[in-house]
Amino acid sequence: MSLYAKGDDNVFRKVTNRALAPTSSWYTDKQVYHGLTENNTYGNFFRVATNEWAEYKDSNFGVEVILQKLTAQVDNYPQIDAQTITVKDGVKAPIYDSYGHCTGKTVPANSSWSTDRLYSYGSGIPLDFIAYRIGSNQWLSYDDVNVTATR
Repeated sequence: MSLYAKGDDNVFRKVTNRALAPTSSWYTDKQVYHGLTENNTYGNFFRVATNEWAEYKDSNFGVEVILQKLTAQVDNYPQIDAQTITVKDGVKAPIYDSYGHCTGKTVPANSSWSTDRLYSYGSGIPLDFIAYRIGSNQWLSYDDVNVTATR
């Protein structure tokens, strides 16, 4: 995957002497949406090192977010802060693996699960798939659950 450097003029230019390895994982602390490139096109970028940015355009590019600890106040909380999810009423929720593939296993409606990570991937916004981790290599789709505020 190509890397880009952001110039003082806020233009993203391709780095030619190195790249990210395929399927490698990287932490990111900043994002730029609709950033101008040297080709006068726009892209979405995630910073992976000091002034090194990966462009978010590949459908295999995924973003995993570590969930934050929920504060004592439970009303009006952001969903990303929640640590318990509950399968929606009437839904037999499929379990997905870390690559977004259905495992053939399900969990019952109205069952509650502790979660510590939110994973998303896709080639645009909105993303193609968003899921909460309930176990090692086990994820529930965002569409199949409600987020609750207590453990």
